[in-house]
Amino acid sequence: MSRRFPEAFLTSSRLALSVNRSQSDSPRVPPQTLSHRPAAGPVAVFTPEGYEPNYAYPLIVWFHDAGESEQMLRRVMPVMSDRNALGLALRGERLRRNGFDWAAGLTEPRERSLEAAVREFKREFNIHTERVVLAGRGTGAVAASELFFARPDWYGGLAMFDAPAEAIAVDLTRREELVGKPVLLDLPLEQLGRGREGAARLVASGADVTFRRARCGALRHDTLRHLNRWLMSAVCGVPV
Repeated sequence: MSRRFPEAFLTSSRLALSVNRSQSDSPRVPPQTLSHRPAAGPVAVFTPEGYEPNYAYPLIVWFHDAGESEQMLRRVMPVMSDRNALGLALRGERLRRNGFDWAAGLTEPRERSLEAAVREFKREFNIHTERVVLAGRGTGAVAASELFFARPDWYGGLAMFDAPAEAIAVDLTRREELVGKPVLLDLPLEQLGRGREGAARLVASGADVTFRRARCGALRHDTLRHLNRWLMSAVCGVPV
């Protein structure tokens, strides 16, 4: 089963992400979150502490909730892990009074934006193309799930937090590509009942589903640390 982000998108770009090369080559690089406006639109990227150019890192692609922006990456990645993964966050297409949100019906344009962002990021940093994981909270979970279930063979996994029922009640037409695919459902108690039917269909598809009942829908410290353990074990195959 292929779980590889398409190499064609990672090798054809002539664009470069404007990151200081001397920083990425340093043997002791502090974790950092940078903002850019590449072809993909506004994005934020996270590089782990002690970045090793010869090691292929998993990449967590974050989709923020309504009223937030790509800058949420600054908050979540250092708590999840300051060493284990690269991070990337896109900005939602809809402008809201207090931030941004994801517009309906834009899966294909969003997919192209993600391709462009990963392609540019790949020029500067060593991404493990079989470990590109989509993660989202709230409306961001819907955006992430739409991309994931449209092309599950591209991605190494999906993590959804405080996801509304429509994020879980997905069209599972590509069932063969979902077999064994790691999916994390981190939901507060009130969401578990509404998403039960979709979650059951997801399990029946053969996906490797991990359920976690959260105290609330927020990305708390314990929630993000659990995400790190899931990433290492379910996606990367490292015992934790």
